[in-house]
Parts: sequence; C-alpha cells; structure tokens
Amino acid sequence: MTAGRNTASGEFVSGWVGLGDYVDAGQLYLADGVPTRCAQHCARLAETLREIRDDVLKLPRLDGLGTLPSAVAVAEKINRTANGGDYSMADALADHIAEVEAMQALFEKIHLSYSATQDNTVSALTAIDPQV
Repeated sequence: MTAGRNTASGEFVSGWVGLGDYVDAGQLYLADGVPTRCAQHCARLAETLREIRDDVLKLPRLDGLGTLPSAVAVAEKINRTANGGDYSMADALADHIAEVEAMQALFEKIHLSYSATQDNTVSALTAIDPQV
C-alpha cells in the first residue's frame, strides 16, 4: 500500500482507497463491530489532527532572532517549516488527515458490506424457512 503526494497533481493519494475493491469482492472483512469501532477511532483522530493543523496555521511569524543574515535565514526556515514551505507541517498534517479519512471510509465500507451480507443471509434463510 502506497500513499503520498501525486507529483503530477500535487494531490494526496491514499493506499487505503484501493482496498475497497477487496471489500467489494468479499475478500476483505472484519468481525462484526470491529469496523465501526475503527471508523469511530479514525473520526476522532482526524478531528484531533484538524485541530493541530488549525493551530499550526495560526502560528505567528517568527521575527525575533535578530538581524544577522544567519538569524534571518533561520527564522525564515522555521516559518516555512510551519506553513508555506515546500512541504510544511500544515501540508503534512493535511496529508495525515486525508489518510485517516480514507481509512475511516474503508472501515465504514467494510461495516456496510458486513451488514448487507448479514441481511441477505437472513432473507435467504427466511425464504427457505420462515421460522428461522
């Protein structure tokens, strides 16, 4: 499973998305209740990551390291690392959020697949013997 930035589009590409095909084919499943708990955990984690990202975006610019060229360069590097650089902390957090949301969607899909299979099995058995 690979994840990361698509160099052509700059968008985040998650390896979790492709696992949905295995769910559709009935090759990936989890015990009843597990996908729901995993999806809930992912939702909480994504919310925490959003809060951290929002805090990073609110960080003030660092200007107080002095006027020497090296001090100015260090301050600028720190500012770019937090937000606005080639792959800043805000960018990394956005990618983490996307990954966790892809995980959550997969777990929700597994839950729906499990529920649908269970409902189909009950319907099939009821059609054979209504007393089941």
